Amino acid sequence: QSGVHGQGYGPQAQFVNTAPQVGVYGQQQYPSPAWGQPPAAVVVGPAGQMAPAVQPGYGQVLPQVTTSSSNESADSKQQAAKMPAQSPSVALDRIIQIENTEAFPGDDAAKVQAMVNQHPVMIFSRSHCPFCLELKRTFDELGVETHVVETDKVAGGAGILSAAKAMANGHKTVPIAYIKGKFMGGCDDVKALQTKGILQDELQGLPQRPKVVNAYNMDSIKLVRPPRGKALHPLFWFPNVANNWVVRLTGLLVTALTALSIAFYEHRTGKWIAAFLLLDFTIRLFVGSSMSPLGMIGSLLASPFKPQFKPGPPKQFAASCGTMFTLIATCCFFTGHNIPAACVMGGLLGAAALEGFFDFCLGCVFYGLGIRFGLIPPHVYRIYTNIREETVSGWDYENLPSGAPRPERVDTDASSEVSLKYKTRSDEWTKDDFHLIRNMQVSYFAMPLSLAGLAVAFKLASGVMAFSVARMEVRPHETYYHTLTIIAAAVFVIFFNLYVLRLVLYSRKCSTEWDCPLRSPSFGAISLFLMLFAFLIFD
Repeated sequence: QSGVHGQGYGPQAQFVNTAPQVGVYGQQQYPSPAWGQPPAAVVVGPAGQMAPAVQPGYGQVLPQVTTSSSNESADSKQQAAKMPAQSPSVALDRIIQIENTEAFPGDDAAKVQAMVNQHPVMIFSRSHCPFCLELKRTFDELGVETHVVETDKVAGGAGILSAAKAMANGHKTVPIAYIKGKFMGGCDDVKALQTKGILQDELQGLPQRPKVVNAYNMDSIKLVRPPRGKALHPLFWFPNVANNWVVRLTGLLVTALTALSIAFYEHRTGKWIAAFLLLDFTIRLFVGSSMSPLGMIGSLLASPFKPQFKPGPPKQFAASCGTMFTLIATCCFFTGHNIPAACVMGGLLGAAALEGFFDFCLGCVFYGLGIRFGLIPPHVYRIYTNIREETVSGWDYENLPSGAPRPERVDTDASSEVSLKYKTRSDEWTKDDFHLIRNMQVSYFAMPLSLAGLAVAFKLASGVMAFSVARMEVRPHETYYHTLTIIAAAVFVIFFNLYVLRLVLYSRKCSTEWDCPLRSPSFGAISLFLMLFAFLIFD
């Protein structure tokens, strides 16, 4: 039989061992090749003889190796039949652990420098860190031999990690990655370089090989489908990527409301604030900040700042903790246990204040402990690390100027007065083209008109209508329609002044709007608003 080693997406050859195993590249049986030199592979013949063969470069296919079934003995066939079928290994075959840091001379800083100088790809890691695991998996899939120091397992690892952080310009977290002695950053930084194609350029000259899973004497071969890998979405509809600015501003809003709930714990105001926070946390637990009242306010306040994208799963865990706290507090409030409810809200106040003021997520700390002790799978961040750069690029495209060329006028027939004339503009220009006066449109007057209509409804209800709720007569107070009237008038004045300026500076655009059969009816919104406003201020 014959088999071909594939590169990870097609079927791979799986070998069943019927003779002493030959080692896998990267372990002690093979010397590490010099930079830029192709490593040697080992081909095992039917009799177990080892013969070196030239290993093809990364992305190429190994030559087929054929073994004659006539040389197989009955014992080897029986042994192969008894062995269970092995699935493709999910181990990181290109990762080489450095377990003895004492082999490198000098103090911690000298050891770190020596490791970086001696190994083309060097990572300082923690064994339980999911970002470290993802970075190691990335280099392993690229077929690059990578040396790793697990600083939480080797002797003197704390000093090694401190020296590595100091050498990496004060990098605060793990992993810390080096390529050819050059500091590349952490997991997010390396994944961003991979997305942009820069990482592949940095790895040029290093030996890169496709994954070879368990090279054996090939008495029998079975083609199997390669593993798809593991990745987890957050529960429900929570996003994989969250904006840290929105999270912190939402935390400040929760801090303020929680303080009010504690201050009015003996009044019904305190329990209704707790009930509102329970509703808000529950919404954020399911869908994130997109539909949460406090989350939407936080998104509005964070809009002037460039997002700080963080992984979503720990934020969902923090939202679940907030849901639990507010549920307990709300139950205590509505059953008359006000003091225990205030104590529970005090705990929520402390956690929210840490998040909002100091960017310290207490729920994220416990989430990390869950990963460390095996309660949460370590691949929960895999989707985040692979889509983060795409999310950043999408935000940049939507919000940063693209430098698109200005629209060009096209006249299909310059000699004719009735020929078709139009402008060619790109989508990027349409996105970037924002001018407060030039882009003011008459259709925007529908906004103050709708506010005035709502104010009219409240005025009618406060004067001539009443309805009963729980045997009590409810009549809207006049303050409601007074407030709406003032807001509607303020919006109308702002829009009217902007449109007058547009009429003066861009009269041709206003004339085009007047002639347009789709937009010209919107001019009626101005007169309709004035009539409703007259009714609102009457007596």
